[in-house]
Amino acid sequence: MGEYRASELGACLKAQAARRLGYTPLPPPEKFEAIFERGNLHETMCVDAMHQFGYSVFSQQQEIVIPVGAVQIVGHIDGMVEEYGVLDDRVLEIKAPGAWQKFHDAQKTGDWSDPLAERYAWQISVYMHALQTEALIACLDGETIRTFVIEVAPYTLDDIYRRVVQIEDIVRSGTLPAECSVRNYPCPFVYLHEDPDVETDDELDQLAAAYQAAADAEKTAKAQKDQFRDALMRHMADRGTVDTERFRVKVYQQAGPSRFSEEKMIADGINPDDYRVAGQLSPRIRITGKGEQ
Repeated sequence: MGEYRASELGACLKAQAARRLGYTPLPPPEKFEAIFERGNLHETMCVDAMHQFGYSVFSQQQEIVIPVGAVQIVGHIDGMVEEYGVLDDRVLEIKAPGAWQKFHDAQKTGDWSDPLAERYAWQISVYMHALQTEALIACLDGETIRTFVIEVAPYTLDDIYRRVVQIEDIVRSGTLPAECSVRNYPCPFVYLHEDPDVETDDELDQLAAAYQAAADAEKTAKAQKDQFRDALMRHMADRGTVDTERFRVKVYQQAGPSRFSEEKMIADGINPDDYRVAGQLSPRIRITGKGEQ
């Protein structure tokens, strides 16, 4: 049975298809061996420190599997963790301080556009769906254990199924796409990279730079808005509506949009594709700085 690694599901689609088609992966650069060793040492030290602070960590390196048709997604978790006697266990993911901060910021803002953060999002989503639990992301920063909780997986189980099917479609075609979906470093299939021709267009470069700057400002504003919203909710406490001299502030519940579960439809013998209606096309634009690839 063909396998996909949970840690690589968010990586370049071309690279994953190449692995499935039997292309030979290159070993990582020598400097990464030291990085991997430091990561393993940090994980051990973090778990030891968590035990000292009252956490219970168990089921380390437990294998998890999500079958998707004729293939499966396989991963090994850092462990399960019970926090200070809380009954609901969470899947534990340990990152080095710098990676932990990148993961934390992406979760806080909902912006997974960074290639490494996107890989984290897919990986933890696989773990959370396979184990049907929340996640605790931890790191040992000096002598401090830093953690945050992910209650809802960044990607749905349907998203995971569709991503695997997308790669399998490439595999069945037997032809790799010319361009990479994302530039990951190090890439074990760097010899397959094909750089597209570039044009000289100074005005387009300026417009793209201005658009990207505005998009970054929008992300910053949203993060600030979320912080003020959290502060408002804490200040309101259990009050429903408060009228002040300048504002009326109301706290209420609103249900999110309903959706159909493709997983349940398949379990009941229904093919979701028989009822799928293609969405209308609309113009979109994506700006990617060459230094970010």
